[in-house]
Amino acid sequence: MPSNEKYMPKPGDAREIQVYFKQVEEINKAPLSERKKAAAEYGKYMREFPKTVAERVQWLLVGNFGYGSYVKARQIAVSKGMNRVAVLANMTAELEWQCPAKMASDEWKKLTPAQQHAVNTAVAKEIQNWEEEEGIKAAPVIGVSSHVPELRRKKPVRPRLSR
Repeated sequence: MPSNEKYMPKPGDAREIQVYFKQVEEINKAPLSERKKAAAEYGKYMREFPKTVAERVQWLLVGNFGYGSYVKARQIAVSKGMNRVAVLANMTAELEWQCPAKMASDEWKKLTPAQQHAVNTAVAKEIQNWEEEEGIKAAPVIGVSSHVPELRRKKPVRPRLSR
């Protein structure tokens, strides 16, 4: 059995995942003033405390926000074909700060490149720490790893052949 299959939702998980989606739906239906306030608070944390945002992603991956979000987060964390940093950070914004994912993305776009880099690096490190703890072969985190020297894989140097 491939290692990723154990992180995919089981038939019995559907009800819990529906509870998570209902939570997200309620967040998206909150009054605009509350959503704007939540987005501003999330933006503040991304600017000033990127490690706190990353810590909340780690909480998400261990199930501190509920079983449905835990199942979805683990499924996303092992999906190598997406920007896991963005998706997991947005899930955390929804669950911790009650900030809709779209507004969280908009707040991220308001950050300076250095602030974006700090948030992305911190979240990518948490994802890779989780992969190591789970025994998953660590892969570069799309969207950030190739630009972060400490997260790059060490590639063997091949000798050049001269003609």
